[in-house]
Amino acid sequence: MACRELITKRSEIEKKRSAAREQNAELKAENELLKTGMDELKEHIVQLEAAGGATCPLCGQALSEEHRKSTLKRLNKEGKEKGDRFRANKSSLDDLARQITEFESQAAALEGAERKRLVSSNSITQLAGRIETIKDTVKGWEAAGAKRLKEIETILAGKKYAVEAQGPTASVDEAERVLLELKDQENRLNQEVGAARQKVSVLDDQRKRKKRKEAEREESALQIGRYKTLERAFGKDGVPALLIEQALPEIEAKANELLDRLSDGSMSVRFATQSAYKDKKREDLKETLDIQISDGAGVRDYEMYSGGEAFRANFAIRLALSEVLASRKGARLQMLVIDEGFGSQDALGRQRLIQSINAVQDDFAKVLVITHLDELKDAFPTRIEVEKTEGGSVVNVS
Repeated sequence: MACRELITKRSEIEKKRSAAREQNAELKAENELLKTGMDELKEHIVQLEAAGGATCPLCGQALSEEHRKSTLKRLNKEGKEKGDRFRANKSSLDDLARQITEFESQAAALEGAERKRLVSSNSITQLAGRIETIKDTVKGWEAAGAKRLKEIETILAGKKYAVEAQGPTASVDEAERVLLELKDQENRLNQEVGAARQKVSVLDDQRKRKKRKEAEREESALQIGRYKTLERAFGKDGVPALLIEQALPEIEAKANELLDRLSDGSMSVRFATQSAYKDKKREDLKETLDIQISDGAGVRDYEMYSGGEAFRANFAIRLALSEVLASRKGARLQMLVIDEGFGSQDALGRQRLIQSINAVQDDFAKVLVITHLDELKDAFPTRIEVEKTEGGSVVNVS
């Protein structure tokens, strides 16, 4: 195989080795993230298994035995999935390490191509030395032999020599022929030396460029590994999902606290973050966010509840969500606006809704209720009444 082909093959092997190193860096970064996640899950499992009271040590909410078991099952499943992924990555890392070692061995074996290039460079140097020797020979001939040749040519032109002395003419012609051949050889060798030096220069430049590109590739591989880790961390299954999972128990608890007052303890909501696939053959669960509403008759779809019942659930969830968001930002809700909603309630439902509004009014600077029901006028201390007349709408504040 030619020297150029060996160098090309070695370059391809080094590309494969760099690709393996990039994948190795990505898997290491992912395993670091998985290790952190597994440690956190293990700590949560230990806390939950050791919990002896009625309060969840993770979210601070009420802890039933059923909830504790389901949470432990979910945490163990997540831990198993992360562990399986961690071990698969570890196996891949071992395979990549063997591949990288093999690629390095192959690249080392092909270093002979570089040595061949050096041998060629030495041959060029030797040829250049021979050319210099020939040049010195030519100069010596031009300094001594040419002068003698001119003298002989003058003698021959004057024919002042014996017949037997005319034989050397053939020797002079042979000397001229040899001189021309030497000059032709010198020119060819000069051309070969120039071409060889150009190839050596190109090879040196390519070798320097290759080293720069390898360094850039290594840096890019590390950057890609970091970015992919960040992409996974901030993707839908990363930090956002963790934040939602941490906030849901608090929102659920606040919503149920309010809904308990609105429905006299008959209604409650639950946020489900996992559900089964339609394909019954799949044993794993898909990530989701479903709001399950239950009353004395059990869990029903949202569409199956009456307008008044649906309004109570909406009111409780939205108010709980607003309070949690305001708490996370370190702020306080300034105003609560309720536009209608009373019309869908029966008399008892309206009374409970008014009681709930009065119960939370201290949490707001202003509470604004918009309604068309005249019987609710006396339910609030301050009223803004808008009345249509022939001259336009009239506003009275009392």
